[in-house]
Amino acid sequence: MKVLIVSPYFYPKTGGLENYAYNILKRLDLDITVICSNHLPENSIGLIEKIKMIRLKPTYTISNTPLRLDLIVKISNLLKREKFDIVNAHMCQYRSIQT
Repeated sequence: MKVLIVSPYFYPKTGGLENYAYNILKRLDLDITVICSNHLPENSIGLIEKIKMIRLKPTYTISNTPLRLDLIVKISNLLKREKFDIVNAHMCQYRSIQT
């Protein structure tokens, strides 16, 4: 089963949601991809344990919330290409994404 997690931040950034999601996901025997913001000034793709990470540089950060103007387009393209079974989004900005 293929799962996409959309989150503003993810491990190794520390915080409640980040730690909670990482500790659950690393134990699941699923094909998991996480798309989140990157604290570095560029995009990156990599693996943490068996979790595929797609980190995108935010266009803006308001308070501590990263915003990327083309994020909906990037997620839509990823959904078409990867055929995920489950999408779990942790931010209100993504409520309009339909699979």
